Amino acid sequence: MFDRALAGGGPLVVGARLDPAALSPSDGAPAAGTVPAVLRSLVRTAAPAAGNGTAGPVPLAQTLGALPEEERDGFVLRLVRAEAARVLGHASPDSVPRDRPLKELGFDSLTAVELRNRLGAQAGLKLPATLVFDHPTPLAISAFLRSQIAPEETDPAAALLAELDRIEETLVATALEAPLRDRVSQKLRDLTNRWEAPPDGAAAPDGVPPTEVVDVGDSIRSASRDELLSFIDTQLGRARR
Repeated sequence: MFDRALAGGGPLVVGARLDPAALSPSDGAPAAGTVPAVLRSLVRTAAPAAGNGTAGPVPLAQTLGALPEEERDGFVLRLVRAEAARVLGHASPDSVPRDRPLKELGFDSLTAVELRNRLGAQAGLKLPATLVFDHPTPLAISAFLRSQIAPEETDPAAALLAELDRIEETLVATALEAPLRDRVSQKLRDLTNRWEAPPDGAAAPDGVPPTEVVDVGDSIRSASRDELLSFIDTQLGRARR
């Protein structure tokens, strides 16, 4: 071995006992994309057989979609802890506390990249190389993955109320001449009437007959300037509450 190292011409040679079979993809063994770069030349990967009908791994987003909402965070956390345990060579995810920094458990730059690769393959995402350092604990990593896989949807009611607040500020801050002000007022009347009118074929709110709803719209259209401003202040104020 010493003679071969001298004859090889490499700048740095290290003698190490390795089991290439353990690095090759198989049931329970790491996928080729998760093997550290320095060892990938030792891994032999078989080309997938064409038309064998073998299904690939289920995407994490699809797996989470089949779970109840209250179970999804726990599932991703278990996944992170399990992959971290595999990278460290531990037999059980229980050896990886959820709230302890992975660096304290022995992670370094190489193992951090390996964990990033494993989780990226599971999630179907291109994760940053600094994942473990930006999100140091399994709990933080799982929260990050959840935000990337299933971002929280914006509450449509909150977005609408925020838009109404913005419109109110614009109305208060804008001074318009009579013709333009009348056009804006008419637009507000039309929008309010459309908002409060029941959908086609639906019952009027609170048991009010449809004819009375139409009468309210007619009253808005014929309202004076002071009545209109009072109406706008009442409706927008109610929306903010």
